[in-house]
Amino acid sequence: QTDNPSVQNEFVDGLWTGSSTMGGTALVYDSHRLSVSAMLLAESDDGNDNDNASLRRQLLELLTLRPALDAGDVVIFDNRTLHYGIANTSKGDTTGKDSNAGRRPMLY
Repeated sequence: QTDNPSVQNEFVDGLWTGSSTMGGTALVYDSHRLSVSAMLLAESDDGNDNDNASLRRQLLELLTLRPALDAGDVVIFDNRTLHYGIANTSKGDTTGKDSNAGRRPMLY
């Protein structure tokens, strides 16, 4: 089996404000490997998996990368890599003058 990606995913971060409340993107290190993804996402057959679930959550936290991106930065990664958006908790523009304030545009 090869570890060469058949598809690469890339996105360009949009008009990043530098505020951590805008969220970001997280990538899970080494998750392009099936064995790592299977371990992180496994569920027990009997539904009684509390200890292992806790360990998997801790491991997921340790393997999660949160790159600091500036506007126009490009992220390229193997399409098999687990990735997700971090919550955008910004309040946006509460004055009603800028309807786009608080949005996190990106281009895939």
